[in-house]
Formats: sequence, C-alpha cells, structure tokens
Amino acid sequence: TIGRFRDETLPFIAQGGAELQFAFAPYGRGKTHFLRALQEIARQRGFATAYVDCRSGQAPFASLQATYRIVAGNLLPTGKAVSLSRRSGPEAVIEEAMVSVPAQRAQERIAALQEDGYLATDYRNLAVAYCRATLTDQHQGALGSDLRALLRSDPSTRIRVNDLYRTHAWLPRPLGKLGRRNAASWLRSLASMPKSLGYPGLVILFDETEQMHSLHKLDSRQRRLHLANLRNFVDHMALGSFRGCAIYYAVVEEFLEAART
Repeated sequence: TIGRFRDETLPFIAQGGAELQFAFAPYGRGKTHFLRALQEIARQRGFATAYVDCRSGQAPFASLQATYRIVAGNLLPTGKAVSLSRRSGPEAVIEEAMVSVPAQRAQERIAALQEDGYLATDYRNLAVAYCRATLTDQHQGALGSDLRALLRSDPSTRIRVNDLYRTHAWLPRPLGKLGRRNAASWLRSLASMPKSLGYPGLVILFDETEQMHSLHKLDSRQRRLHLANLRNFVDHMALGSFRGCAIYYAVVEEFLEAART
C-alpha cells in the first residue's frame, strides 16, 4: 500500500489529480503508524501535509467550519526552509513558497494563485494578500497578524475587513472570512492552494480511533451531521472540485457499520 502511495498516488496528485482513501484496521493494529509513514514519504517528496490526530480531542467533521480550522491548524510546509521547519498553518505554507525561490519566481507563483479557478474568490484574495505581505515583510507586523488570523479563521480574534481596507488600500477585494455558507468552498480552496504555490500537492491525513469521537458516542443527529460533512468531501472529489490533493481517513469499525446503513 505504501508502495502504491509513493509510486502511483503522489505522481497522480502532482499531475493535478485528487484521491480519497479510507483505511480500516482494528484498534492497535497500526493505523497511526501507517498515516505517519505516508506523511513522511509525502514531505520528503516536497508535498505539504496535514496530519489531524482525532485522539487529541479534535472532531474534524463536527462542522465544515471545524474541519477547515483543524486542517488549517495542522497544515505543514515541507520544512526545507529552516525557519519554517517548526511552523504550521496556511501562512507557513505561503511563506515557504515565497521565500524558497527568487523574487521573480515568487511573483509567478502569485500570478498562478490569482488565476487558479479551484479557489474561491474571497479565499484566493486572502492568500494573495498574504503572499504580497510576505514579499514586502509586512507579514511580520499588524497586517500579517490579521491576515494570519483570517487564514486560520481564529475564533478568538475579531477582525473587521473594512478596517483593513482603510489602512491598506492595496488589499484585493473581496477578502474573505470563514462562515457556514463558505466553509465547503474554503475547504476545497485550502486543499488546492499548495498546488498553486508550487508544491506538488497536499496530503491530508485524519487519524480516528475507538477512544475519541467514535460514531457510537454521538447521538443520531450528530452522527448524521458528521457523515454528511464527510460526504461533502466524497461528493466534491467525485465532481472534480479538488486538485492536487490526497485525503486519507483512518476509520473505526462502527464507521463501516454506519456507512452500510
């Protein structure tokens, strides 16, 4: 399976494909080790990655907004830039893409990002704004802090976009903020963004266990919502709304039982 991931899946993603896989094994049989092995192989080959440990109390599909925040918070650059080797988040992926190449190449990556039809307009503008702030060292000041909070959708920070426009007239319009209505499009944008920035693609790994957030611990409404949010990934993958992204989800036995019904 790892050989297939290395020799087939990663090249397929690098060519713009997308793939979703479910991995099942009984508790204690190595699902976590398997996902970590995939992550290491992907990072060695230059892919951005996001490993989500559901055992740490994260329920990734409680809502699509929660899914976005959790994936964004665990998003890792390749770590080739030493200063970013311990950083995470969309901003770290953008910073690595900007600082790891000459200025002309960085401008070309911004242009590719602007033309990427896989990204929602408000999200694309937000990513472009952070790219430009990085190139002008404004990402280290108050503007960078606000843009990072928007990229992560930090619920502890309240930012008025109109205030940003008054202070920085060059910012593209519209700049987005995560909400219930745009959560699905932001997820797809987040998944496709690394490809636009020059990475071969993105690998997202969800590690579920019997111990935390198992489906049998949810009431019927929560279970339906959880599965509906997960189906959002499946449906849009089938529709071709993802590009340059692989998603692996390690599931437990009650997930399979619920899926059958």
